[in-house]
Amino acid sequence: MKDPNEEYYRTLGETTNQTRITFPLSYFKHFALYTFRVHACREQATKVPGVVVQDMADLCGSEVLFIYRTPTKPDADDIPLDSIELDDQSNHTQRVIRVRWKGPSKPNGALVSYSIKYHRTDLDSVQPTVRCVTVDVHTSLGYALLTKLDAGNYSIRIMATTTAGNGPYSPPKFLSLEKRESDTLTVGWLITIGAVAVVLVSLLTIEPLRAHEDGFDEDEDDPYSIEGTDSRLMQNNGPKPDIRSPHSPQR
Repeated sequence: MKDPNEEYYRTLGETTNQTRITFPLSYFKHFALYTFRVHACREQATKVPGVVVQDMADLCGSEVLFIYRTPTKPDADDIPLDSIELDDQSNHTQRVIRVRWKGPSKPNGALVSYSIKYHRTDLDSVQPTVRCVTVDVHTSLGYALLTKLDAGNYSIRIMATTTAGNGPYSPPKFLSLEKRESDTLTVGWLITIGAVAVVLVSLLTIEPLRAHEDGFDEDEDDPYSIEGTDSRLMQNNGPKPDIRSPHSPQR
């Protein structure tokens, strides 16, 4: 983006008879791309009274072009710490932190996005979460919302990303989200609902087993029981077959 207060084109000239010329240049912007065009020119031939001078050659030679990018400025992409504001915007459904900040005034190149790194400081071994916010969104809203949070102490840092790369993260700012009475009630309700669900599952499992046991008739003859087999044999009054072996002795 061009700054209307900055000069983008400058022409420098100097008369000299030397073949090597050095111009000290200053007031360059950090991480900016500059184009240099250099060509040598001569003065027009001096007119001599009574002499016709035909100077048909070009006054300037061929142009030489080269491009140079200035280095980055170490602290140009810093987020002003005093511009970071944290507000508790929690409601009855979820906890929310609103983060406001201002971008660097003269960054290294064009701003691309911001990264918000946050995590709880009252827990051990917690990996931080990184939220990316585009420059367009930040320019439009001026803030970002961190949602789906739990009660606890939070550390929040912000980093700017430009065409030169990632800048440094800002020093942390802290905000504490207090517990509410509704949290205890919610946990109690969850425990109650869980206990009721366990009881219902147990009842639904036991009742079919009892129905199956009640439907089994204990007086019904079991074809595989000994008593059932004996009773059927006793009911058979027909002649019994001779099952003696042909080699058995005669009585």
